[in-house]
Amino acid sequence: MKGLIFYRLSALAGLLLLSTVCFSAEIGLSRQEVAGASPPVSVAAIIISGQIQAGDASKVEALVSQINQYSDHRQILRLLIHSPGGLIGEAMKIGKLLRANGFEVFIPRETRCISACVLILAGGATRTIQGQVGIDNPHFLRAAGPGDNVPALLAESKHIMREYYRSMGVLENLSDATFTVPPGAVHFLDQNELTQYHLTASGSRQKPNPVLH
Repeated sequence: MKGLIFYRLSALAGLLLLSTVCFSAEIGLSRQEVAGASPPVSVAAIIISGQIQAGDASKVEALVSQINQYSDHRQILRLLIHSPGGLIGEAMKIGKLLRANGFEVFIPRETRCISACVLILAGGATRTIQGQVGIDNPHFLRAAGPGDNVPALLAESKHIMREYYRSMGVLENLSDATFTVPPGAVHFLDQNELTQYHLTASGSRQKPNPVLH
């Protein structure tokens, strides 16, 4: 059954590549029954493609509420994402929502999860990474004006991200690594780094994705 589920998710992943990621995110829901499963099992997959903007957490929350209405049989909960990043605070809200509801985060082949998207990835109760995961220096620091206290902003941002990653079971040093990436560049994490920061399923300190009844 696991192979069938991933086959269907791979088909869904093609939908992610149809969006141009420089625009605001497209957020949708796919719910499919697993053929031949007894008792019945369905895969509920939230799909995010594009840049994370204000209000996206509320959209994801609405879809989670819709999914939770189907309580007559077991559900496997996943979020598929292909995103260049976006608003850090909004991404953290989505990550916390995913963790609270036991979602796996799935990065399909030929897709990318960059910048603030990594915060959403960290929120997964489990994480399956087949595409690329990249970190960059937060854009808002590059846009700081002459009157902004950049050192204070930097220290606060590092602290917030470290605490978030720690709460998600991800190594908080990932926050420090984020701020060492040269401005305008993206550092794509290799397999060793994904494991080192506890972002992979094998390196994660999280419990397996629950099956809801």
